[in-house]
Amino acid sequence: MKSSNLKVVLLAILSSVVAFCIVLMLIYLLATASNNTKKNNANAAVQSQTDTSGAQNQQSDDAKKSTEVNAQVSAEGCTLYYVNQDTDFFTADMLSDDLDAAEKEAAEMESNTISGLYTGTESATYAGYIELNYLDGTVFVPSTDVMPVSTSVILPLGSISQIIQTGAEYDYETSDEMPQFTGYSGCGPACLYMLATSIGAELNPTTAAENPITSYEELLDYASAYADQGDMSTDDGGMTSGSLCALARDVYALNLVNKYDAEKSPSAVVKSILDEGKQAIVLVNHENGRVVDKNANEHFILVTGYSTAADGTLRFVYANSYYYGDYSVGEPLLTLPADMLDTSASLEFSEPNAILCVE
Repeated sequence: MKSSNLKVVLLAILSSVVAFCIVLMLIYLLATASNNTKKNNANAAVQSQTDTSGAQNQQSDDAKKSTEVNAQVSAEGCTLYYVNQDTDFFTADMLSDDLDAAEKEAAEMESNTISGLYTGTESATYAGYIELNYLDGTVFVPSTDVMPVSTSVILPLGSISQIIQTGAEYDYETSDEMPQFTGYSGCGPACLYMLATSIGAELNPTTAAENPITSYEELLDYASAYADQGDMSTDDGGMTSGSLCALARDVYALNLVNKYDAEKSPSAVVKSILDEGKQAIVLVNHENGRVVDKNANEHFILVTGYSTAADGTLRFVYANSYYYGDYSVGEPLLTLPADMLDTSASLEFSEPNAILCVE
C-alpha cells in the first residue's frame, strides 16, 4: 500500500475513534445528568416523606398518650387533666336545659378560656364534659379538649390567688382610678382556704356564729389577727406555721400538725401524707411565683398529688396562690421535682420548717 493511502486510512480510523469517544462521552454525560436528576427527586421525595412521617409519628404519639396514658384515679374519683390551650369553659348555668338556643349561644360567647393542669372528674350531669375544680367551685370543659395525665396520687383542688382587689382610689394627677390590692403575704390563709374547700370542711360553730366566713376574702380579713409576721396586705407581712395552725383550729376546727422531720427528706414526708389521702401545706422558698432552691421569699404552697417516673423519681403537683395577672382567674396547678422540693423546704427560714397536714 502506498504511504499516502496509508495515511488516509489511519486518519479515517483515528477520526472514527475520536468520534466514538465523543459519542461515549455524550452518553456518559447524559446518563450522569439523568441519574443526578433522579437522585435529587428521590431525595426530595424522601425528605417530604420523612417530614410527613414525622408529623404522622407525632400525631400517633399524641393519640397514644391520650388513649393509653395510665391515669390512675384516686379514691375520690379525681383525675389530673391537661386542658388544651384556649379551651372554653362553662358554668352549670350555661349548660342548663332551662336555657333556650339564643341564651345558650349568648352564654357561649361570654365564656372564658383556660389551659394547663386541673383536677376533675367526668361530669355525671352533662355528657361529653369534664367537671374541673376551679377556684372554690367547678366549671365544665368538653372532654375532647382535655387529656388525662398519669399520676400516682391526685386529690381535688382548685387554685385561688392570695391577692385580691379591695377597691380603687382616685389619682388626682392622672384622673384615673387606681385599683387597690391586699393579701400579698396571704399565702397561709389562701392555702388553708383551698384545703378547707377541697375537703369540704365546715366552719367551727363558735366562729360561724360570730363570723360566718364564706369566702377567701372574709377569711383573709379574719386572719389579720393571726398575722404574727406583719400586715398581710404587704410583701413584708404574713403568719408563721404556728399561727396558721391556730387559724385552722379556730375557723374550721381542723387540727393541723407539723410533720417536718429533719431526719427525713421533705419529699418522703409529703409523699406519705398524700398516700394517706391528705394534702400538705409546705413552707418553701419562692421567687417570682416559682419555688426555688435558694433562700428567697418564704411562702406556703399546697401539694395535692404526685407522679412517679419509671426510674422511681417523684414529681409533685401543687397550687401556688401567688401569681400575677387577673387575680379573679383560677390559675392551673403546677409541678416540681422531688429534689427541688427537698432543697427548698429544707433551707433555714426565719421560722421553723413546716409540712402541715390535717391530723
